[in-house]
Amino acid sequence: MNITTLLYASVLAAVSVIPIEVADAFVFNRRYTHNSHECLELRMQVDVAGIIKAALSTSNKFGVASYKAIIAWKPIDEIDYDDGISGKAAYKARYDDTLGIEDYETLLDEIKPLLEKQELKTGKMKSLAKEIKSIKDSRDGSSTNSLRDAIAFARRATKEFGIHSTQSIAAWESFDKIAEDEALHAQSMTEIGCLLEDIEKCLALEEIHRALNMTAV
Repeated sequence: MNITTLLYASVLAAVSVIPIEVADAFVFNRRYTHNSHECLELRMQVDVAGIIKAALSTSNKFGVASYKAIIAWKPIDEIDYDDGISGKAAYKARYDDTLGIEDYETLLDEIKPLLEKQELKTGKMKSLAKEIKSIKDSRDGSSTNSLRDAIAFARRATKEFGIHSTQSIAAWESFDKIAEDEALHAQSMTEIGCLLEDIEKCLALEEIHRALNMTAV
């Protein structure tokens, strides 16, 4: 399974564990209207303030780039401000009974440090991944060359001095030592490769995070 498939599967799995706080942010309000007959209209409205508070709480608890935080912020992107009103004006007009515009801006101020911190972490991860990949590539090349040179030298010694000669025996012992070191090196490279893969997954999750417009808040 490649990294892309794994990430999509992870995101789909995360959808099934939406934080309870976000679910609780959706509330029902009853509104009575009078026309020719009195009727009761049940209308579902989105409590924006509640969603933002819940998303902030989830981000602080699980991390900005966690699956739960990503899902917690998703409803913010889907809110439809109607009646020709948009942005902060819409929020103030429709939700004066919950939070004022000052409170809304305060919440945004709380979000900014989290996003800046995540940007710094992402930058460090990218730099680390680049350094690790450079080391891995250089060591892979040098290891292959060392082993190739050792076996070529041992074969020449055997052909020139004979299989039982001191030169041939020393050359093959040297080859065995290099081969043993290469086995340890291969194990080390596997561990480095796994670390690099984990870092790349984290960076890919950050891209999903961006795709969900979390930084647009």
